[in-house]
Amino acid sequence: MAVPQAAPLRATARLQFHAGFTLDDAVPLVPYLARLGISHLYASPILKARPGSTHGYDIVDHGRINPELGGEAALGRLTAALRAAGMGLILDIVPNHMGVGGSDNAWWLDVLEWGRQSPYAPFFDIDWEPPDRTLQNRLLAPFLGAPYGEVLASGDLRLRFEAATGRLDAWYFEHRFPIAPQHYHHVLVAAGDPALEPLAQAFGRIGLRQRDRGEARAEAARAHAALAALATRPEGGAMLEAALAAFDPATEAGRDRLHRLLERQHYRLAWWRAAADEINWRRFFDITSLAGLRAELPEVFDATHELVLRLYAEGSIDGVRIDHVDGLADPRGYCRKLHRRMQAVRPEQQPLIWVEKILAPFEALRTDWLVDGTTGYDFMDEASGVLHDPAGEAPLTDLWTGTTGRPALFETEAREARRQILRDNLASELHGTAAALKRVAARDLATRDFTLTALRRALAEVLVHFPVYRLYITPGGRVAEDKRILAWALAGARRTVRATERPLLELLDAWLGGEAPRSLPPAQRRERLTAAVRFQQLSAPVAAKSVEDTAFYRYGRLLSRNEVGSDPGHFTVTPAGFHATARARAKQFPRALLATATHDHKRGEDTRARLAVLSEIAPEWAAAVARWTRLNAPLRRELEGGPAPGMSAQIMLYQTLVGAWPLGLDPGDEAGVGGFLERVAAWQGEGAARGQAPHRMGGAQCRIRGRLPRLPLRHDGARAGQPHAGRDRRLRRPDRPRGRGERLGATRAALRRAGRAGPLPGHRVLGFQPGRSRQPPPGGLGGAPGGAGGRHLARGAAAAVAGRAGEAGGAGPRPGAQGGASGALRCRRLPAAGVGGAARRASSGLRPHPSRPCRGRGGDAPARRPARRCRPAACPAGGMGGNRTRAAAF
Repeated sequence: MAVPQAAPLRATARLQFHAGFTLDDAVPLVPYLARLGISHLYASPILKARPGSTHGYDIVDHGRINPELGGEAALGRLTAALRAAGMGLILDIVPNHMGVGGSDNAWWLDVLEWGRQSPYAPFFDIDWEPPDRTLQNRLLAPFLGAPYGEVLASGDLRLRFEAATGRLDAWYFEHRFPIAPQHYHHVLVAAGDPALEPLAQAFGRIGLRQRDRGEARAEAARAHAALAALATRPEGGAMLEAALAAFDPATEAGRDRLHRLLERQHYRLAWWRAAADEINWRRFFDITSLAGLRAELPEVFDATHELVLRLYAEGSIDGVRIDHVDGLADPRGYCRKLHRRMQAVRPEQQPLIWVEKILAPFEALRTDWLVDGTTGYDFMDEASGVLHDPAGEAPLTDLWTGTTGRPALFETEAREARRQILRDNLASELHGTAAALKRVAARDLATRDFTLTALRRALAEVLVHFPVYRLYITPGGRVAEDKRILAWALAGARRTVRATERPLLELLDAWLGGEAPRSLPPAQRRERLTAAVRFQQLSAPVAAKSVEDTAFYRYGRLLSRNEVGSDPGHFTVTPAGFHATARARAKQFPRALLATATHDHKRGEDTRARLAVLSEIAPEWAAAVARWTRLNAPLRRELEGGPAPGMSAQIMLYQTLVGAWPLGLDPGDEAGVGGFLERVAAWQGEGAARGQAPHRMGGAQCRIRGRLPRLPLRHDGARAGQPHAGRDRRLRRPDRPRGRGERLGATRAALRRAGRAGPLPGHRVLGFQPGRSRQPPPGGLGGAPGGAGGRHLARGAAAAVAGRAGEAGGAGPRPGAQGGASGALRCRRLPAAGVGGAARRASSGLRPHPSRPCRGRGGDAPARRPARRCRPAACPAGGMGGNRTRAAAF
């Protein structure tokens, strides 16, 4: 049967699906989106994720559509509606990692139960032979909310028996840790009942005298069935209760038995804080509840893509967006294989594949990956950068450095953030990569005396100076672009590494693809490739965590440039450079996605456009900051480290207030201003926690969330605490009408020049409050508000903020993602990932100055607050201190 063809790619609208907005909820929106000109719906991940997930990136079953979204039947209804409207469906897929911990990932639980003998053990990127001898043939399970001894003594870790399946598990709140079948013997004999002896022996013999894993599992299945049958009899149930009572942690003897039983397992339970230093399996960045997958293995690729390829073959989906492609061992090989498989199951259709990829200003997407381009972060950077006035760079830099004393160059902040992340967040990953390089060194008598510690120090310095997300080393070595990038990083490391360890840098050059691995003997080739992969899979999260999640919250020269896919040190994009990249994109990746906002952005287009105006009025802005700082001085607190908030925090706060002030909000509206300031306070707390820099936000070196000062912003001459509705006319000159309407008009013009004619649909998509009406408004969602109010928005917002004394506190949604409401309909910022058209980055107008390296930019990392000690039952992240990852941060 012929597969229905969707319309040619024109524009996409991204919808974020979760239990409160299911696949069926999207069906009534299809006609409306079609009228907007949308050709393809762009869906967030829809495979079975962790229960309650609001983002879908924590997949636990690649073989099912998430039942919370309505399952495959609901997908069929949505697909039928899209086909009837001549539209297609693009699916966000997650090949790099899975959700682990808890009790819902069957693959992960099987690895915990069977260890290296599990057929799923190769699926996860686990180092079964790490330097830590206590983890030989075991994996670290850092899901406890307190040190292991405290948890054991508390009684929160208990042994339970599941009568229906005949299985024993240790449970810690929502986390399940299976007991290996061979060790049921120790539990059953603890009851002291001779009737259990034959069954105990049957469990103890599992897998002892044969190497056939299938037979061992068959033996275990028979023993589990016998145990389940025993549990159905009253006397059997009593015997099993006695056995479990012997392991009750309420008694000293029970704790000792439970501890000795757990120490025999294929995992070692640990406090979540241990993950940063000792974890021996790859995570998604530093998130312990997301374990890395080895998609490079054929069996893993087949198991994780079977459903996706079937949906593509049936015509339910028309293309895919690959999440975090740089996390894969071999992105090029993966993308080419996926392209071939999609082409094979649907030969009449040219596959649509986009990669989520952060590009440095001088970096271009590789053309041999067989993909259609990126998801649009690069274009978002260009469309924003071209709106900034180069003349504002110097005065805004002077304002930032003169008032805060912090570095003028963003790369300085980024390097310090990299050192901190390698030291605090990714120390175990750094250690594991150094250990892989130590194995390479041990192969040669000339290099075996280089210590693991020295290798770790040299490796850290290379990563500190690394200008991009990663290299793409193959068995054939490095291509010219990768040689240049690594040479760049090595040159920086030579300036900061110990003089006695500089020879190590030359060795790293050779080991990381300088010598083609394929020219080496098999054992050396494997070790070199393993070390290269470990290095590449470490450099990407280091870049993302240190730049986007840390340095972006420390460097506040102009926050409109602190955006995913941007380099804050790259202040502006020239019109000539913008057009050059558009022409190159049209030639190399004509179907690449273009975006001015994504589900990952930190500030919406409106906020960025308003802040861009400050580059044109830098002297006036500096005067306003000085005035507000003087007026608010009595409201600062004296802490041990100095007054709080510090000047860097104040400048970023003032920019946020100016950029995010809601349209139509009158400064005299007490309730409205209070609600807005609650949102700002939530942002301010998150920024303080993420930046982890001594900005003195009212907490100890701003590491403690929730102790933020209340900072009223008053109009000139206002009495403290008195509300004012006046406007600060020092930022409002009628002869200079720049503002939101002008800037968004320029953005639309830029999009049209980039290769797309007509209006720009898909900038606002719909989210609904559960249980309410789901009909779109008759007039649709309007475009950007304009008019006279919009012309002076940047200055008017600053004046309104300065003209109103209010307190900031509480929590709320992120500022800058504003939208109106119509009845039960709530418009929120969930823009399209791109709108089709011409795409690729070129060097013209963007190439760095030859005398100094360009600063690499931040990446697409999960947004997570620093972990705090928490009650583990409320800690779905599995040992992340109860701090949830933000839904749109992947």
